[in-house]
This record gives sequence, C-alpha cells and structure tokens, in this order.
Amino acid sequence: MANQYPTASVSISFVVSTVDEDAVFIAEINAEDNGGRTSFPFGGASPKFRIYKSSEIKSVHSFTSDGSTSRVSSNLSETLTEFLSWAGGASADSDGNEDESYRNASVQKPVIGNYTISNIKGNIGSVSLVEQEKTTFQCSKISNGPLDPVVGFCMVTYGTRYDLYQLNNVSKPAGFGQDAFTDYQVLVYLVGVTG
Repeated sequence: MANQYPTASVSISFVVSTVDEDAVFIAEINAEDNGGRTSFPFGGASPKFRIYKSSEIKSVHSFTSDGSTSRVSSNLSETLTEFLSWAGGASADSDGNEDESYRNASVQKPVIGNYTISNIKGNIGSVSLVEQEKTTFQCSKISNGPLDPVVGFCMVTYGTRYDLYQLNNVSKPAGFGQDAFTDYQVLVYLVGVTG
C-alpha cells in the first residue's frame, strides 16, 4: 500500500543557552548543508545544523528530545551580506539618563575577520563594528532628541565562522505517518560553556 502521508518528516528546533550574556551563540538548519531540505524523512540522511559562536564559548554541550548530536566539521568560513537600518532618536529614562540604543543595529551572525560597509543612505554618518566576534554595528550620528532622528541604512558584507553538527539516531515513534501525526519535532538544547 502506498504511503498516504508522503510529507511525513522530522523537524528540528533549537534552544540555546549560555551564562555569558555578551557571548554570541546561534544554532540553525541551513538547507545548503542538507541537499536543499529543512525537514527530513525518516531513513534519509542525518540532518546537519550549524553552530555560530564567539570565542567566549569554549565548549558546546547538547541534549536532545530524541537521538544524539555529533560535530562533523569545525571552523568553517562563510561570507554574508545583510542590510542594516536605523530609525530613532535620543530619549531619556525617568532618571534623565540618555538612551543611545537608537545608534545600534545588528547582523545575524558574529563578525569574524574583515567586513565592508557600503551603500550608506540617510543621516546615519559613518558605521563601524562595536567589537570583533560580535553582531552590533554603531552609526556615528548622535540625535538631539526625538525630533532629530537617525534614519538610514547600509549594506554590510562580513566574514563569519561556524561548526557543523549532525543529528543522529532519531527513533521513528509508533503511529508516525498516520492520521495527523506527520511532523515529528525533535528539540535540541545547546549549552555554550564559557571560560
């Protein structure tokens, strides 16, 4: 009998944790690593996922709701391009302290190595990375209040690095692929240990 649920698959979700609030620690499925897939049939290739991290993260511990994980490759490089935008002005809190968070915008991955800023539009001034291996860029324009906002965008091309991991040995649960049970979710909990 033909499988009446041909789209039955395994999906992976992540929860990441680190005690260092300043550390960058990100996990994601990239279709490029998995033959174009982001969900996976049972019996197929073991799904791979990327972990991006700043150097504060010295080791990674993983816990899964099903199966296990293993590292496949380390320190792989990637070049990304993202648009950053700014829109906001200076304000003060109830104690009169200036909030300059309007000057910050972040890329998605840690910036490791060189980066270039181009196509600056608006009144943001110059743009620079706040700290290597982090994600925050800051514009030089300083607002004189909410009626003197910083408004603009730029394009950032930057290098980053990641480790490639794999999810192994996921067990097919009883009843999977029948009725509404066509998506089996596996949760991967990752703890980045610093120092």
